[in-house]
Amino acid sequence: MWFDNKKRKQFIKEEIQFSTINPDKSLRFKWIDGKSTIEVRFYSKGESKMQVVVDHNRISGKPEAEKMRNYWKEVLEKIGQP
Repeated sequence: MWFDNKKRKQFIKEEIQFSTINPDKSLRFKWIDGKSTIEVRFYSKGESKMQVVVDHNRISGKPEAEKMRNYWKEVLEKIGQP
């Protein structure tokens, strides 16, 4: 889902360009604000499960951090729905 533009658009509407891609391990990209960066890591949890960890770095302050925490929580919940 993360690497297919059409599928990714179902849960992340913003345009992103990856700066680093390690298939099945991690990816990085700059956020739409042009300042903060996103790192997404993937951890296998058996044959049919995976843990996804999102780190949103260089956020401007606590209100922005809370906003982005809620945003990524919502995105990950969408991804996890069958």
